[in-house]
Amino acid sequence: MRQLTDIVDLISKVNNQAHHHCGYAGTETEEIHGTLLTDFSDLPLEESLVFSCENGKVKGVLGLAYDQKTHTGELWGPFISDNGNLESALSLWKQLLNQLSNVPEKVYGFYNVHNELGQSFMESLGAKRKKDQSILAIHKDAFQIKTNSDLSIKEVTESDHELFKVLHDEAFPETYYDAKMIIDKLDGENKLFIAHKDDNFLGYAYCEANPEYGEGDLHYLAVIPEARNHGTGSSLIQKSLEFMFSFHEIHEITLCVEAGNQGAVRAYKRAGFIEKHILAFYEVAVMR
Repeated sequence: MRQLTDIVDLISKVNNQAHHHCGYAGTETEEIHGTLLTDFSDLPLEESLVFSCENGKVKGVLGLAYDQKTHTGELWGPFISDNGNLESALSLWKQLLNQLSNVPEKVYGFYNVHNELGQSFMESLGAKRKKDQSILAIHKDAFQIKTNSDLSIKEVTESDHELFKVLHDEAFPETYYDAKMIIDKLDGENKLFIAHKDDNFLGYAYCEANPEYGEGDLHYLAVIPEARNHGTGSSLIQKSLEFMFSFHEIHEITLCVEAGNQGAVRAYKRAGFIEKHILAFYEVAVMR
């Protein structure tokens, strides 16, 4: 795509501003460029990304990260320069739909609560607003290793699979990774940690290290009801952070949690996380 550099520059510039910010698209040019080229969509980039120009300059961008398995997509944008408006965003959406070879059944959008254009765009498409999401982050300098000698925190084994699946399905019934997808993704950079006490399954944490871009993500944390408020979640957080920060390239770790889940938010803040954004989460059924 000939204009890719200009597209990346616009996304980076716009996404660093709260009133334009779209969740999960990234803010650093190198990361955005790498994601678009290698890990953006199951459809070709030429189908998954549209842009508008004015006087030869890229002024608006809208992308769709399409998932072939679930027939869903996550929106990147609309990213529009300051003089853009809702009409510009809807024009990009129409252009995107017209060029997709596979139209998703559902599309998700995550917009900073200060991003009025993004939210108006979703509402114009008839989207339903789901539960707001809090994005929290911790820097390596703020991390201190703590241990709970009563618990065993280890990588998942096959004997844990069924109990993990049951808890994951209960804790996250409508989520982007189901239990099988998590297990299939496990490797040297993606880890699933299990908490035990006296050989009893208490909970899990799933995290992904991305040393290439100096980042790590704690995607899931869940503890059985009987083990809550006893330090189990904190120990799982600690183990996940210790693993991800073991990569010298990683200096910051982020996670997403429902903003209304104040117990979880407090637990992460006790571990050293700070809140960076609150995202309005939208879901829309696509009508072509």
